[in-house]
Amino acid sequence: MESVAGKAFLDLVREGISDSPRSRQVELGPSEIGDPCERKLAFKLLDTPKVGELPPWRQTVGTAVDEHLSKMLAQHPDWMVHGGRLHVGDTVMYPIKGTPDFYHIPSQSLCDLKTSGPSTVKKARAAANKGQISQGYRVQLHAYARGLIRDGYPVRKVVLIRMPSAGELDDTVIFEEDYDESIVTKALDRLNFLQMLVLAHGKKAPAMVEGTESYCNRCSYFRPMAKDLSVGCPGAGAQEFDKTLGGLLPG
Repeated sequence: MESVAGKAFLDLVREGISDSPRSRQVELGPSEIGDPCERKLAFKLLDTPKVGELPPWRQTVGTAVDEHLSKMLAQHPDWMVHGGRLHVGDTVMYPIKGTPDFYHIPSQSLCDLKTSGPSTVKKARAAANKGQISQGYRVQLHAYARGLIRDGYPVRKVVLIRMPSAGELDDTVIFEEDYDESIVTKALDRLNFLQMLVLAHGKKAPAMVEGTESYCNRCSYFRPMAKDLSVGCPGAGAQEFDKTLGGLLPG
């Protein structure tokens, strides 16, 4: 028998976290502009209706951890919790803005916090040991750093701190590298191209760019049987895209 109280609890939580400011955000931010899938970005720029999106529970857990640790770090003189929206750069459609997590003053380091399950932490550790990180996270780190620099703070290092949502504190994985502005400018140039494509071709734009594997089965625009790329994507490589950009390039 289903628990009335349990169902009422889950319904309330589901409604609450789905209506958070982060969930309502329409404009792309630093955490999205580095996504390797240009088709997903085109869908987002068009504000395409999402398909069966799961409640953002993982993001909610991460936000709660972030807020708790922010209060702790804000009391220490070596750390700064900015808390404001930083201007990363301008694009054709709107400025890119975002809120960084922490800034370590002595090392002039931008630090971003993530919380992840055991399997993701294990993969992240293996990648970090090789000096590797995903394109999306790399762009996000350097974008926040660029925003801090534009706001008057020197940044030499960017640091991703991945903490376990289930495990021990010592399971935390730390990735660090030197700040590189070119990483952000390339991402903004790509976004500008996609925005111009969307403004020129509207709903036809997603069919003009390639779908790239980026957790397709968790994508808000994933429609496994989709034939019309203006409403959803069947997955990376499942359907040819228009390499001529609507006739602008030779076939």
